[in-house]
Amino acid sequence: MATIKRNRTLSLLFLFFCNTIAIAQTQPDTNKSTKFSYATPFQLLEPKYITTGILHNRVIDYSKIQKFQGLTTDSITDYNNWYQMYWELSRADIKKSTSLPNIYEVQKNATEKEKKGVIQIGIINMFYNTIKPDAIDKGQLKMENNQLKDVLPRNGTPYETKRCFTIAPLSESILSGNNTFVFNSDFYFSNTGESIQSIIVDLDDGMGKRNLMINQPFSISCLTSGIKTISIAMQTNNKQTYYAKTTINKYRYKKGRLLLSGA
Repeated sequence: MATIKRNRTLSLLFLFFCNTIAIAQTQPDTNKSTKFSYATPFQLLEPKYITTGILHNRVIDYSKIQKFQGLTTDSITDYNNWYQMYWELSRADIKKSTSLPNIYEVQKNATEKEKKGVIQIGIINMFYNTIKPDAIDKGQLKMENNQLKDVLPRNGTPYETKRCFTIAPLSESILSGNNTFVFNSDFYFSNTGESIQSIIVDLDDGMGKRNLMINQPFSISCLTSGIKTISIAMQTNNKQTYYAKTTINKYRYKKGRLLLSGA
């Protein structure tokens, strides 16, 4: 009965955090002295125990980031959700040590290269941490004044390490006809220490799979409009293979506005 009560308490506290954080992220900042920060419940946690430097609990999971792990069963992403994941990882950086470039600079650079005729495909391959659901029950963390704190010494870690692996063309839509793409190393964002060895890609253009290298431009030609699905299998220097799928609109070109939840 005590365990059920603790679990219920933890769930209610996290629900409170999520609701309060949601308000903080969506309401205009009219009073900085009283505004509840999205990271407030976690700001007293000791950063040195968060091994990746990124605590995803610090942001609301609009992107459903745990559905993108580099597995064949992963969900399909798109332009906006790729940027949403990038935004969340950036905001969740508790140590400010991952050095992810500013998201709007990434978008600007991708747009500039697109104007020169080459559409960039962004790759995120990042480790991040989340708090284990039973961290309080196991006495690894404690709650004081609506804030989580470390319990030391403790047996085990209160954190799980997870991977985010996802890709997307950094253009919301493209013209039907000929288009040139590239997996540019400047748009490969990773803290895993893994480098890209090869990429197998299916561009949903009826031409089957292609073997590509990083920074190797490639073209596709398609006269039909609509949603197209791009699938990749990426092999790294440690012989691991990660999978991802993304969609893109092939239609009349219309530059869309990047929409970020929680921005």
